[in-house]
Amino acid sequence: MKLNEFFNTVQCELEYLADGSYSFEEYLRLSMNDRRVRNGFVFYALSNKEFANRFFLLSEKKLYVKRLRSDLYKSLWKASRNDFNRPEVKKLAKRLQYLYFNRESNKVEHTDNYDVSAEMEKFFVSLVNHYYQKSEDNHEKEKYRKNVLSNVNWDNLLVNT
Repeated sequence: MKLNEFFNTVQCELEYLADGSYSFEEYLRLSMNDRRVRNGFVFYALSNKEFANRFFLLSEKKLYVKRLRSDLYKSLWKASRNDFNRPEVKKLAKRLQYLYFNRESNKVEHTDNYDVSAEMEKFFVSLVNHYYQKSEDNHEKEKYRKNVLSNVNWDNLLVNT
């Protein structure tokens, strides 16, 4: 998966989650209240050089953005080392890590019991997996699914006890 394709997918997903297209500042404001928008926003912030620079400069001034940056780093680190992820996910996570977090120790101690980086990792992995799953679909698989669904008896799906 190329970076442009990934960032286009992130932007489409973020527009869907936020119910519209907004500016960088508006997405940042929305991410403070909506965890789903937050997960998309951190990857959207890396989508071009201007947003990435603004994101990294804000992380030096604001604690919230600094935590987002730290959680993004942790999520990419986890995704690149999880053995259950497909190789394409690991490769893209390592590439993003190298491009944006090269030679950097990015640690912020969280006092929360909730691990935000795990949610960000799940968002990242699901986007990449969905992309590759769509690209691997072909006519034969679609034909097989239609055949299986045509053989299902929809009247007997629920069992009465």
